Amino acid sequence: MTAAAPPAAAAPPGCAARVKAAERVKAAERVKAAERVKAAAQCGFTLIEVLVALVIVAVGMMALMGALNSSAGTVSYMTDRTFAEWVALNQIELFKLQRQPGQVPPVGNTVGDLDYAGRGWHWRQDVTATQVQGIMRVDMKVRPKEVKAGDDDGWYVTVTTLLGDAVGAPGTTILQWDGGTPGTGQPGGQNTGTTLGNGTTGTGSTGTTGTSLTPGNNTPTGNTGTGNTGTGNTTTPIPQQPVNPGSPNP
Repeated sequence: MTAAAPPAAAAPPGCAARVKAAERVKAAERVKAAERVKAAAQCGFTLIEVLVALVIVAVGMMALMGALNSSAGTVSYMTDRTFAEWVALNQIELFKLQRQPGQVPPVGNTVGDLDYAGRGWHWRQDVTATQVQGIMRVDMKVRPKEVKAGDDDGWYVTVTTLLGDAVGAPGTTILQWDGGTPGTGQPGGQNTGTTLGNGTTGTGSTGTTGTSLTPGNNTPTGNTGTGNTGTGNTTTPIPQQPVNPGSPNP
């Protein structure tokens, strides 16, 4: 026969109370930890919210980059236009220097390329007649050389000037802008006026012979004629402004 196990020793009276108190403390800590985890989960972002935020940021950045690129493109275009205008002005001045004073340029067009400000430029010069005889219109068009376009498209700037020989000598001719024959101008001077002299003294008519009415020595008598003294007006010379002698056509 086996011997029976001895009975367990009874726990002290205060030990069970301490164990229960410890268990209650641990349970309370677990509850607080669970509440903290739940609160943290409620205060965070979900994956959908994060993705929406990223999309909004990406769209905003794209709009900002587009605005910056547009601004940079505008600055570059205005710089090219400024250089193109300088090239056009230079070409017009060279064209003027190549001609004699008063020489009328022939009608037609000319094209060419040149380097300016570290870039290549393409220019086109058009010479056309105007409604005024002897005056020609010159249009100078310029664009960057790398811009490929037609003869009437893609030009960054167009500068226009007038050239010709429609110039009259001062004080000699008056230009007829309608294409007629130039007339002779009236030279300037002073109006000498017309002088009227004083009138001459009038001469009276001879009186008639008297008629004898009774016999005797009657002397025929008559009325002595009288005349009126003539008068005249004298005009004073008035200075006259000289006619505009004309001025050279610019």
